[in-house]
Amino acid sequence: MNNNRTQVCPSVVGQMDIYIPRVHRSRLSFPFIASVFTQNNIGHVEHIDFVEINANHRTTSEPGTEPEFVKHPHIVSAFVKVSFWDLKTLDAIRCPPNLHKLFLYDHLDEHWLLLPNKTPIDRTVLNIHQVAHYTAEVQTKIDDLTKTVDNLTKQNQEIAKMVEMLLKRDVETRAELDALKAQAQRQPNVSIVYNANADASRKLTSDCLCGNS
Repeated sequence: MNNNRTQVCPSVVGQMDIYIPRVHRSRLSFPFIASVFTQNNIGHVEHIDFVEINANHRTTSEPGTEPEFVKHPHIVSAFVKVSFWDLKTLDAIRCPPNLHKLFLYDHLDEHWLLLPNKTPIDRTVLNIHQVAHYTAEVQTKIDDLTKTVDNLTKQNQEIAKMVEMLLKRDVETRAELDALKAQAQRQPNVSIVYNANADASRKLTSDCLCGNS
C-alpha cells in the first residue's frame, strides 16, 4: 500500500473490540500494529492484549490428564480495541460471515484476519500478562492455604480421637473405682475386743506353773 498517503483525522464512526487470530511474533509491538491501522485509515488503536497460542495439538498425554501448554514458536493472537474511522471496515467486521482481511503495507502476502471479539476483557490497570501472573500467584496462595487447612483438619481429627480415648479411659477408671467401693462395702467388719479378765486369768495360770505363788 502507499506509504505516502496523506494523514487525516476523520471522526470516529464507532468503537469495537476485535480479535486477530494470528499475528507473527515479529509484529508484537503496539506502535507497529497501531501504525498499520492508522496508515490504512481504519482507526485508532486504544489498546492491545497479546495472548499465547497453544501449539500442543501434536503432543500426546496419558489418559485422564491435560496436555501440557506449549507456546507456539511463531505466532500469537491479539485482542485489539479500535476506534474506527472507516465505517465500511467496521460494518464488514460486525456482519458475519464477512471476514475482513487487513493486508500489511510492507508484506502483501501477509494479512491479519479481523474478527469481532465476543468476549472482551474489562480493562484494568494491569495488562493481560500481569493479570495472568498475579492470578497464578493468587492460585498458588490458595493451594498453600488449602494444604494448611487440610493439615489442621487432620490434626483436629487426631486431637478429637485422643480426647475421646481419654474420656473412655476416665469412664473405665471411674467404673473400676465404683466396683472397688462396692466390694469393700460388702465385706464384714472384723473388730478386736480386749478382754481384761481373760488376760488376768492367763497371767495367774502362768505364775502357778512357774512357782511364783
